[in-house]
Amino acid sequence: MNTVEPIAGELFRFHVRSRSRPGEAWLVDIEENRCACENFTFRIAPKLDRGEPVERCWHLQQAREFFVDAIIELWSEKESIGQAGRRMAGNFIDELT
Repeated sequence: MNTVEPIAGELFRFHVRSRSRPGEAWLVDIEENRCACENFTFRIAPKLDRGEPVERCWHLQQAREFFVDAIIELWSEKESIGQAGRRMAGNFIDELT
C-alpha cells in the first residue's frame, strides 16, 4: 500500500497510511477537510468546530498533496494524450469546479 490510496468512486476520499502504526490507514475526506485519526478527532476538530484557525493533520496534508499532484499530472498530459484523454482530463477538472 502506498502512503495515500484513492478510494474507488470517491473523488475526494482517501486512505492514508499511519506513520506511527504500521498496517493502519486513516480515512481522509479532503472535501470535508476531515480525517479519522486521533490527532484530528481530539485536537483539531474541536478547534475547527469553534472556528479557531488550525493546521491540518499530516494525513490530510498527504491526501491533499496527492490530489493536487494528480490534477497537475492529468493537466500536463492533456495535450499529449489525444482527444479522448483531453475529454477525460477536462471532465475530471470540470468536476472540481
